[in-house]
Amino acid sequence: MHNAPSVKYPLGRFAWGRWRIALSGGAAAGLTGYLFHQGQLSSLRALFPLCLSVLLLIIWFRSMRHSLQPAWLVWDGENWQWWQDEAGQEAHHFCTLSVQADFQQTLLLQLSLGGEGAAKTSKWVWLYKGFAPAKWHGLRCAVYSRLN
Repeated sequence: MHNAPSVKYPLGRFAWGRWRIALSGGAAAGLTGYLFHQGQLSSLRALFPLCLSVLLLIIWFRSMRHSLQPAWLVWDGENWQWWQDEAGQEAHHFCTLSVQADFQQTLLLQLSLGGEGAAKTSKWVWLYKGFAPAKWHGLRCAVYSRLN
């Protein structure tokens, strides 16, 4: 299939980010509990690293949540674009798109912007079927129809 139909796919927060936060918090709490159990921390001294790690996780989570803006990956039938708004008022054209990992329900893509005489920049995005299940098949057709 060389001319896949156009598709506009939303980029949302990938679910693995939540697991990373939970695992980090669990590891910090587990390490603090282990040190306390081994007698290397007193009860008051064990509270400080635990509270500090929880506070840092909360700050990190809030900063990630606010820094992620909605965006759309758009295939117009010939070119890939990155839209910062749903209407496409702020669009960026990408020269190449490459699949780095394909897990059927999840794709890791590398998008490259820039060409001759311009500085090349890359964006790495995880796409998940759950962001827009009805558009997933169309997105996969567009991704694999013409790999640049």
